[in-house]
Amino acid sequence: MDVQMFWRDQWYAAAWGSEIVDKPVARMVCNEAIVLFRRTNGEVAALADYCPHRLLPLSEGHQEGDLLVCRYHGVRIDHEGICRYAPRTKKVGPKFRANTYTVVERYELIWVWIGNPDNVDESGVPAFPWLSDSRWTGRGGMFEINCDFRLLVDNLMDLTHEAAVHSNSIGQPELLDAPFDTEVNGDDVRIKRHMFGVPQPAFQSTYIQRELKTDGPIDRLQDIRFVKPTNVTIDACFAVPGTGADQGDRSRAITFMVLNIITPSTPTRTMYFWNIVRDFLIEDEEVSEVLQAGINVVFAEDVEVLEAQQRAIEHAPEKRMRMLGIDTGASCVRSVIERGVGATN
Repeated sequence: MDVQMFWRDQWYAAAWGSEIVDKPVARMVCNEAIVLFRRTNGEVAALADYCPHRLLPLSEGHQEGDLLVCRYHGVRIDHEGICRYAPRTKKVGPKFRANTYTVVERYELIWVWIGNPDNVDESGVPAFPWLSDSRWTGRGGMFEINCDFRLLVDNLMDLTHEAAVHSNSIGQPELLDAPFDTEVNGDDVRIKRHMFGVPQPAFQSTYIQRELKTDGPIDRLQDIRFVKPTNVTIDACFAVPGTGADQGDRSRAITFMVLNIITPSTPTRTMYFWNIVRDFLIEDEEVSEVLQAGINVVFAEDVEVLEAQQRAIEHAPEKRMRMLGIDTGASCVRSVIERGVGATN
């Protein structure tokens, strides 16, 4: 992927809000080096991660109040990129400043606008309301993966892979041949796979049995949605068979929302912010801790596959992937991304 071929004029997650406390944090977003820091009023600022003097990353320095202090010569830069102090210099030129980025803190995440600052539209921040809704709870994390972000999006739009990659946890053989529907409406791509009367998957069985009072077959629903420019949500529902979960009645079901916030760092490196929130046992912190640890193991399996896939692609760039029937969702999303890239580059 060419370094210029990212979907611009879009919001990308750069960090969890909890990561930005009292020191600068470096992030690479769409091949742009950015430093994030939290001001004394609580707002987060983002600058190009270069001191205008000798181009040392500002993230290598430290924070003093509302200023970033360059490690090299102590140059001080404020949240607007303006130099507030430079040694032996009474006045710096107008070009002696750091570029700024528009930032929004929403849904517990720090979102950065990548593109033309004149086109900023805060209404376009990808919606992940479950992260700030008290009816849902969960603990998430972040992986840095050495792969093209599109490989991760492919992975999440095709949950058939769970049967092979995650056979001992969230996967089950029924996924291999279960039918699914693909819906495309502009930039909106959705996959619906509803399986009825199937065995309980190992990873979720403890909670299914505890909450639904059954150790028998269940209805398993997977509704996957692409959220532009690069994100994916998965509505994972487990219900007592025949109780209408597929028609919207979840009174005898438990639901996990798998939230996948994906940010390209470089053409071959990706930041993967994730959380799996649930609508049951809301106050049980032990359940949150156990689920977080278990999902870390599951996602680590994906990381192994994706990084091996990336290495193979780099070794033989002339080869092309051949699509199967299970790839319709991923193929549709790739088309959406390509269209967005073409319109903003």
